Amino acid sequence: MGRKIKSIALLILILVMIYYQHSPVIYAEGPNGKGKEDNVEENSAEKEDENGNESSGEKEDENGNESSGDVNGGEEEPVTEYRLEISEPDGRNGYYISIPRVKIEHVSKKGTTVYCLKNGEAVLAEGRLSDEGSLALLGEGQFKEGYDVLTVFMEDENGERLKDYGFEKEFMIDTIPPMCRMSVPEGFQAWYQNETYLYVSAEDGETGSGIDTISCYCGGEFIDAVKGTEGTFLINQVSKNGSGAEITVVAADRAGHRSVDTRRVFIDNSAPGIEVEGVTDYMITGREVPVSCKVFEDNSLKSCQIVTEWEDTDGEITALAEPEWTNEGGITRAELILKEDGIYRMKVTAVDLAGFTETRETQVIIDSKNPVIRYVDELEGKYMKRFRWDYRKEDVISDFTTYTYQIQLDGELYPVGQEVETEGRHKLCVQAVDSAGNKAEAEAGFVVDHTPPEILFSDVEDSGIYEEEKTFTIAPENSEDEIREIWINGVQQGVSGKTKEYSFTLQEKKAYEVAVKACDRAGNESRASIRFEIVPKETVFEKIMKPVRKIFTKEDKPEKVKGKTSEAAKKENKIPAVFAWAGVCSVCGAGGMWWKKKFRVKSI
Repeated sequence: MGRKIKSIALLILILVMIYYQHSPVIYAEGPNGKGKEDNVEENSAEKEDENGNESSGEKEDENGNESSGDVNGGEEEPVTEYRLEISEPDGRNGYYISIPRVKIEHVSKKGTTVYCLKNGEAVLAEGRLSDEGSLALLGEGQFKEGYDVLTVFMEDENGERLKDYGFEKEFMIDTIPPMCRMSVPEGFQAWYQNETYLYVSAEDGETGSGIDTISCYCGGEFIDAVKGTEGTFLINQVSKNGSGAEITVVAADRAGHRSVDTRRVFIDNSAPGIEVEGVTDYMITGREVPVSCKVFEDNSLKSCQIVTEWEDTDGEITALAEPEWTNEGGITRAELILKEDGIYRMKVTAVDLAGFTETRETQVIIDSKNPVIRYVDELEGKYMKRFRWDYRKEDVISDFTTYTYQIQLDGELYPVGQEVETEGRHKLCVQAVDSAGNKAEAEAGFVVDHTPPEILFSDVEDSGIYEEEKTFTIAPENSEDEIREIWINGVQQGVSGKTKEYSFTLQEKKAYEVAVKACDRAGNESRASIRFEIVPKETVFEKIMKPVRKIFTKEDKPEKVKGKTSEAAKKENKIPAVFAWAGVCSVCGAGGMWWKKKFRVKSI
């Protein structure tokens, strides 16, 4: 049992020695992952056998006979691995930001060192080194951007590849810094109000390592950083004296390159300042007024303007010429003088390059006249259904100055907008006093009348019956009222507004309807109508028979008697009918007897 353990330990020791013997010597990372110190030792050609005896490097042939490797029976010199010197990555994350440098040295007297540098499928460099001490240098001109792969191995004298002498390394190469672009909405020459957004994009090319971060600085102070190829940053640093805020953007790729771009952004957060000297708003004076306008701006001023309107005492408005602007000591100034009586309305406007606008309006009055009161005189002698004064004071009273006023109706203070319906004559009085002491007063008398006019029909009665013809008159009760329309049986008659009384004579035998419309000075209207009939003149017999006709007419329509039923009405109507027939018979009998008696006497 102990003998087996010793044999296993000896075998492990032999394998370790063989491993070190075949390790190549390199000055960077070795193909087997060892450093320089692990590879500079020479491999021992002698090894212990499984029984602990030293071996001289001889090998057994296929029949189990030992062979020294030398055809003459001497020791065969072993193949020595090539040496590699590779520069370390000078970027981040294992990237080369400059072209790598590689030195390949063939140090063995036997065999061949083969190398090949490829980028994808493209071969960048390749060669074979077989002379002892021969070198291959790879660097500028061989390596390309992106991912390059170097393969190194050895072949024996028969061209067979020695599997223990292979090496392969991938080089990540990015020597080109990323490109960075930035923009603002209206361009870097424009001015912005309060803030703006900066848009940044970066790219690293197809073979680059890729964008890692984009950082933004304003005036040297860090604002923010974003991962990826795009970023948006809020810029709100205010410019001073027309100089924009300095914005710096740094784009870093994964290899460690940094691309820096710097621009200026112009931001303004305040409007220009305006001062108007020599006047105060609504100033009232009786002399000429010198006015001085000043404009202040922290950055750059775009324009200044003064618009002055002069309203003279007649109400005519004239635009005054704009004075000349001058700039001195950073202050923009203009001056003018107001001389004539009237109202001066001044508007000063200043606009900066960021678009901020400041406006100052001033009204100056040069006044020596009384206020003007409107609309009161329009009420004089006017008739109306009701009275209500709801004009605004600025519509009623016009003056170059401020003023106080009061309105009285019939000697009492009148609240504006109150409705008055009391009929009769009234008196309105408006008084105004301006701030210069000028006074004005206006009065007017008017009448409130909401009673409709009355229409009079003379010489005719409603439902009347007239023989042969009828003459009648139409007139308003009040002589100040007017008859506007007259219609007889639907036919409009000619009416003149100046005529107060209208007469008509009707002769045609038929029924008539007369309709009349009248209107008073307050606008009140009324309508009236009458109906009557013109019939032929009756004979004596028709006058006698008229009551009988009425009775029979009434008997034919018994249902109209006081709302009673038809049967009851017939019974009641029989009594007067009997008496009527009796009267007729009596008259006829008396007449017959008289006639007979008369002719009998004559015949005698």
